[in-house]
Amino acid sequence: MSTPSLLTGKWLYRALLKEAKHLPDTQATQVDHYLHRIKTDFRKPLPLDRSRAYERTSQAQKLLRRLIACNSGHLHAIERVLDQAYARKGKQSHQLLEPFLTTSRRSKTFVSPSLRALILSPLSHQSRPPNIHHLENPPTLPARAFPDTEESRLLGPLIPQRIKAIRRRYWNSQTAKIKSPLAVLVLQGEGEDRIGREEVLKKVGLGSLGEHLQSLGMARFERLEDLTQVREEERPRRSRRLRGVLNQGRRTGVEAHALEGSTSPTPTVKKEVSASQPQGSKKKRITTTTTTTIPGLSLAKWSTPKVLRPRLMRRRYEAVLENAPIVIVERVGSGSKGNQVGRGEGKGGKKETKHPSEKSSASKASGNNVRIQIRLSDFAKSGKGGIGVMGEEDRWWNERGAAE
Repeated sequence: MSTPSLLTGKWLYRALLKEAKHLPDTQATQVDHYLHRIKTDFRKPLPLDRSRAYERTSQAQKLLRRLIACNSGHLHAIERVLDQAYARKGKQSHQLLEPFLTTSRRSKTFVSPSLRALILSPLSHQSRPPNIHHLENPPTLPARAFPDTEESRLLGPLIPQRIKAIRRRYWNSQTAKIKSPLAVLVLQGEGEDRIGREEVLKKVGLGSLGEHLQSLGMARFERLEDLTQVREEERPRRSRRLRGVLNQGRRTGVEAHALEGSTSPTPTVKKEVSASQPQGSKKKRITTTTTTTIPGLSLAKWSTPKVLRPRLMRRRYEAVLENAPIVIVERVGSGSKGNQVGRGEGKGGKKETKHPSEKSSASKASGNNVRIQIRLSDFAKSGKGGIGVMGEEDRWWNERGAAE
């Protein structure tokens, strides 16, 4: 295949479609997303400006390089492709967040209960969430903004235009740090219908959330949870004890490469100790040089690509669920169980439920008798690098180890 930077026109279009059809996703979510994106972009009218045409070609070539890197096994490209396919980044993430910002965009205040819940929850905030008092009075407001302070009496009150500008900048900074929710789930009672669901959404400031976005988000959420489970044909036939025998002793780079079964060259690492420093010095100067599969590059992210095994992809899906908060809206006293979320019919015909974990936070909308919960999936990767709940794979290993 030619270099992506040299492809243009129909050759670039064919190369993009070819790489999109070979994405590592076992089902069609990634494939459908990128096929639709590629076909839509290439069917747009040709720009009259030559610079704009060159920019569109450069963007298509950049996408082709990313898809090639993803299919080759580079982790940074795999994570980027998954984030865009499941609306964690890109245009779709802004579309999912737009219903939460519609009611507060003009006033630049945190009046929407759903927006307040997203900002105050540590699960949906990219950094440290603000205090609830900061939503009314931002910490960036000077003391002159309050008429009962000494600075206001000595220097005069702050003009309203300045106060409005400070609130607007604080609103923009906080809303930019929100993780777009993957799905919105409305828990209803037995006698409630679609009209009752719309009334509950209007009370929490989500009146512009359509049924299409709601059903699409739940479909993505259920699909991601299914992808984290181990299928019957993917379970290893060799026990963990036999696999551990191969790991005894120190492997060389060639032995580890042969066991992995990879076709890519093994990186060579050279360590040089500076001879100018004395032997009893505190630290020795070590120079590390990594040879990658791409000529002329020695970056960490372009190191030797991984083999796209099912276990590797399951860990990537768990990382996506870690950055995908779920908004649960329920009417207080409606008789619905707010601490359980149905996953649909299982293999045995029984309806599976998920019990609340420590990865949840709740806030109650005042005066509306509606409660909003922000939570993560039980199968999401925890902050310490582990798994929040023991999955089917770990349970299978424990049972097999106990039997042996």
